[in-house]
Amino acid sequence: MFEKDIRTVRKGSLAALLIGMTMALSGCFNQEKVAELEAQNQQLQQELQEMDSSITNYLGVIGDIEDNLAVIKEKENWIHASTSDNEVEFGKDFEVSVVEDLQMINALMDENRAKLAKLQKSLSNRNSRIRELNKLVDRLNAKLIAKEESIAKLNTQLEELGSRNAVLAESLQQLNLRVDTLELANNIKLAKLEIQAEQLQDLKDQNTAYYALGTSKELSSKQIITKKGGILGIGAVEKLNEQLSAENFYQIDIRQTTTIPLMARKAELVSPHPQGSYEIEKDAKLITSLIIKDPDIFWNYSKYLVVKVN
Repeated sequence: MFEKDIRTVRKGSLAALLIGMTMALSGCFNQEKVAELEAQNQQLQQELQEMDSSITNYLGVIGDIEDNLAVIKEKENWIHASTSDNEVEFGKDFEVSVVEDLQMINALMDENRAKLAKLQKSLSNRNSRIRELNKLVDRLNAKLIAKEESIAKLNTQLEELGSRNAVLAESLQQLNLRVDTLELANNIKLAKLEIQAEQLQDLKDQNTAYYALGTSKELSSKQIITKKGGILGIGAVEKLNEQLSAENFYQIDIRQTTTIPLMARKAELVSPHPQGSYEIEKDAKLITSLIIKDPDIFWNYSKYLVVKVN
């Protein structure tokens, strides 16, 4: 586009030159006039060469500015695409990259403004034959102004994005604080539940007792009682085994169970329990039950009740 306009300017200048020479030659052909025309022609040729050199320089400057605008456009597109992507993580590296790109854009814009100002100043000193080139420069200047507005909008968007990120960061911090608070509250509740469970287990253990009924043979086969002392089994004493297994006993709650049914002709306590804390109930034929009158005292010596019956 630029080169086509320049060729138009040059063609106009050459046409004017040829018309002048034709008119001069048609008037008279004396030697003096020819010399004058040759001098004018030489001057015009020199001006054309100077103009060609200037135009080449102008086109170089315009090309540099166009290249800078292309780089700026590329950087703008990258920043816009990056900040529009919801999956992009706005970390430190991203912020540094954006700042560096903005610095490059500002530097290129400063360079464009400086080159354009210098070009406009140079063109203002030229004659009207390069008005078309001035129009090109004006259009380029309009592009720079539009680009400055675009960059200003981009900076505004980045500021708004930074504000949103700050709000999100604060919300995330508050959310993390609530999560930490809830986690602490849950840990406290769990600790309380564990303490309560331990207390309940302790209470259960305190109020749990076991009893077993059976003949001497049955109790011995379950290793609940053992015989100690005597000679060849004669005179041996039956005692409670020091290592008992709860699997061979009935489990009861001493707060609720105070009567142990016996229904035997004879009954003998093998486990140690204080006299007076219990009594044996009978009918005409059988010993019907063992009544625990004072559970605290009765179970104080042992939580295992063993009764040998016949």
